Amino acid sequence: MTNLLRRQVLGAVLAALAVFATGCASTDRTMVGRARPAIDPSAVRVYEREPRRFESIAIIEGKSINELRAKAAAVGANGLLSRGVVSKPGPVIGFGIGTSSLSVGRRSAVGVGTGVSFATPLRGGEVLQADAIYVP
Repeated sequence: MTNLLRRQVLGAVLAALAVFATGCASTDRTMVGRARPAIDPSAVRVYEREPRRFESIAIIEGKSINELRAKAAAVGANGLLSRGVVSKPGPVIGFGIGTSSLSVGRRSAVGVGTGVSFATPLRGGEVLQADAIYVP
C-alpha cells in the first residue's frame, strides 16, 4: 500500500469517526424562549391543560417524568405541558473509502477513481416530549 493510499484511508476513517461522534450527540432540548435560572426539579409542576398565562422556554425529551422535570428545572421552567410520546429515529452510521490517481504524460492525462460506501441506521426509540414552561 502506497503512502498516498494509506493517508487517504486514514483520512476516510477519521472522517467516519467524526461523523459517528457527531451523530451520537443528543438533541433532547430545543430552546424556544429565554432560559431562566435553574430551580429544584421537585418545584416543576406537570399541567394537564395550558395555564392562562405562561412563557414557553424549551421543548424537552426524556424517558421519564423525573427526567423531564430535571431538564425543565435546568432551564428554569416551573411547569411541563405534555406533548405525548414520540418515536425518534436512531443515528446513521456511514463509512466510505475511496482512492484516486492521476498520471500526467507529456501530452495526455489519465485519471482513475474508485470508491465504496455504506450506511446503516441504528435503532431509535420512543421518548416523552413536553414543553418546559414558566408560569408567573
